[in-house]
This record gives sequence, structure tokens and C-alpha cells, in this order.
Amino acid sequence: MAITITITDKEIDAAGMSPASLDGLSGAKPEEKDGLKIVYGDKLIKLKLNIRKTLDNNIVIYDHPSIDIIIIPTKNKIFTVPKQEAAFDSYPSQDRYFKFLDDKGALVRGTTRSGVILNSLESFYPPNNKIDVLQVILLLTKRFMDKENEFISVAENYEENVEDMYVNPDEEDVTELGEIPQKARKGNVNVYQTAYGILYRV
Repeated sequence: MAITITITDKEIDAAGMSPASLDGLSGAKPEEKDGLKIVYGDKLIKLKLNIRKTLDNNIVIYDHPSIDIIIIPTKNKIFTVPKQEAAFDSYPSQDRYFKFLDDKGALVRGTTRSGVILNSLESFYPPNNKIDVLQVILLLTKRFMDKENEFISVAENYEENVEDMYVNPDEEDVTELGEIPQKARKGNVNVYQTAYGILYRV
């Protein structure tokens, strides 16, 4: 089920965007029901986000492969937790997310800290009577995810290239069996030497 937000020029300005940039964010197909729907004047913009609202009215964004982003409006808090199936360390992604929001002026400075769940990170956003800060946070989170997906794609490609280099090396990196004669001891490091401290304790 899609989440619908209504924004004005004030929220767009607070997110450091322009009305034209909203069209660039749109990535969902018209027939898709899930995601984030933005009402801006007489325009309806659909964003492709794996986003849900919980029974206690918190908003959870599942798009990131390493972390889940939980926005708690009643406490003005953003809470990030690592996914159990995450292939990478989650802290760098959490740190990049909060630094991105902090650079945009969307967080209360100095409130980023560890959460009550292991490896979680949380921060607080300020209340504002003139604009809807929650809508600004959602817009900025979408912008962050677009940038983060590019970063993750590069990291995943690197991992695949390194694995491929080990599993399927090039011809110049391969030695046939027997090409290098076998010896009882190879190299300059004597791996059979007893450690100095152990020698006198035995």
C-alpha cells in the first residue's frame, strides 16, 4: 500500500530541491500500487520506494540492502537497524545517511548516537511549525537512496570482480601443476622456527 504525502514549495526548498527535480525522482510505473505518492499542487508523483507504515504509525523504508530506515514521527526520531541478511558492514551506510541529512540541515546537530538495538544508529530531526519536516525527511531519504544505490552498485561489482579474479584468473596469473618444483621449504620466512618466547617456556 502506497504512502501519500502532500508537499508545498516550502518543503521542496527545505530539501534543497526544485519543483522540476521531483520529476527526476519519479521511478515507479503508473500501475504500481506500492511506493511513495507525492501530491504537489495539482500534480501526483509516484516514487519507487519499498515503504510501509506500521500499526503504531511509524514509517519503515526497506530499500537499502544493508539497513532498514525507521522514521518515528511521535518522537521526531530516525532509527536505522542492520538487516540480518546484510552482506556488508552496515555502519558506513548508516553514517553516510545521517551525514547526508545533517549536511542538508534536517537533523538536530549532535543527536546522532547508538540505539538500543545492537549496531543500530539513531538521530532526531527538529520540529517546525512552518513546514512539515516529515515530508522533507522522506524527500531527502529518496535522494539519498538514489545516490546510495550507485555507490552500492560499484561496491558489488568490485566484489564480483575480485571473486572472479580468484576463481577464474587470467592465463598470466596461472601456473600449471608441476611448473614450479616442489621443495620442503620455500621463501625467506622460516615458518618452522619456534617463537622466541615459547622456546624458554617449553
